[in-house]
Amino acid sequence: MNRYNIFLTLLLAAVVATGFAFIQKSKDLCNPVDLKKKTEPAMKPYTYDSAKMSRLQFMKKGQKFSTEVPLSLFGQYKIVFNTSGMPKKVGINVYDKDKSSSKRKLLFSNADSLETDPVLVFNPEKHTRKVFVDYDVPADTLGLKIKGCLYFMLGYK
Repeated sequence: MNRYNIFLTLLLAAVVATGFAFIQKSKDLCNPVDLKKKTEPAMKPYTYDSAKMSRLQFMKKGQKFSTEVPLSLFGQYKIVFNTSGMPKKVGINVYDKDKSSSKRKLLFSNADSLETDPVLVFNPEKHTRKVFVDYDVPADTLGLKIKGCLYFMLGYK
């Protein structure tokens, strides 16, 4: 074997090993107890109402997921997103109306947030009846079958 083939073999082995380590790390990030503990401090002084952990797998194409969050008309709410279980940045956008509405307004986005800040807080205006959360999951361009988790927590005052 010449040096070029040896170099390519070692490079391929390093890429595969890194990919497996990355996938294993992603699995470890999806501990619901740890995600809840990391999210709860951002909820204060609001009272915990509900939470949901969503497990996602990155695909060859980017994906979009939406969820509707009903709110009481007379309460004050706080929504906390924890993205520390995601190996890549996922877009989070909160709207006042469903995606089929032409009068839909963006209320919150993490587009300008740093990847180093995994806990994001949104306080909907009082008298908001419901919000619509859209998650934009980027494509897995390397085909590593990466998995991750998003944690959503809702609180009221």
